[in-house]
Amino acid sequence: MNLPRVVGLAGPYCAGKNSLLPFFTGMGYEVLDLDKIGHRVLEMEKDQLVRSFGPAIVQENHVDRRKLGELVFRSRRLLRKLEILVHPQMRTEVIQSLSSHPTVNYVLNAAILFRLGLDKLCDLVVWVDSPWWLRLIRGLKRDGLGLARTLPRVFAQKQNLKALRADSDILTVTNRGGLEHTLQELREEWEKRYGAK
Repeated sequence: MNLPRVVGLAGPYCAGKNSLLPFFTGMGYEVLDLDKIGHRVLEMEKDQLVRSFGPAIVQENHVDRRKLGELVFRSRRLLRKLEILVHPQMRTEVIQSLSSHPTVNYVLNAAILFRLGLDKLCDLVVWVDSPWWLRLIRGLKRDGLGLARTLPRVFAQKQNLKALRADSDILTVTNRGGLEHTLQELREEWEKRYGAK
């Protein structure tokens, strides 16, 4: 089976993309988790973050991601400021991982795949979509931040798929709440392209 070497797994906040990772790991894909890379980069850039966002974002000598998130998801200007600080190093780490292991198949688990420009490194992007109201409900349950802090997160990562990179090969699946239904949709689309798993 001639599988894509690098698959990008993307979608908006609380669309449920993480629940599809076993589909790829079951075929031998290694996961590059952009959240984990981002957490490492935040710690590497801690001093610069304190200068930019203030000392309150550090607790017990570590970046408090929840406090930082509360700041940046209320302000596009601050979100952009954070992206300028951390995105270049995140991109560098992904590129280094991919080039260091050229025979390994990877799935890039990245909500912000397109914003980082990492779609250009992917042979295929699997876009997991979900209605905004369902993502809001999931976010309220998962993160426990309350409505006033969850709503900005739902809409801060709003992305119009039609406006994304025209040169990306995108396979879209819809997660409306039933994981098995979403997995079945992914299996069927995958089989059309690459044959049975």
